[in-house]
Amino acid sequence: MEEELYLIKHRVRDEVAYDVALRIHLSGGQERWLIPTSGHRAYPFAYKALVPIAGEMTECADWSALPDHYSGRAVVATLCARVTAAFA
Repeated sequence: MEEELYLIKHRVRDEVAYDVALRIHLSGGQERWLIPTSGHRAYPFAYKALVPIAGEMTECADWSALPDHYSGRAVVATLCARVTAAFA
């Protein structure tokens, strides 16, 4: 099984959306597209490999100083919002 990262253009709630997706090549010539941060399956109608793009990125901060995307407060706030919405 091979995996590659791509910038994809796909349909989300009937709108055009852009995401980073993992393209997984399965046996028998099949493939799957997944959004790695959410685990959701994607169905792109356009894509571009990230490998050539990522090599040209400008670094703007020290890695150790950056907060994690899924840090404690963000996760708790998201969970609270989901629970509130579920019982609304």
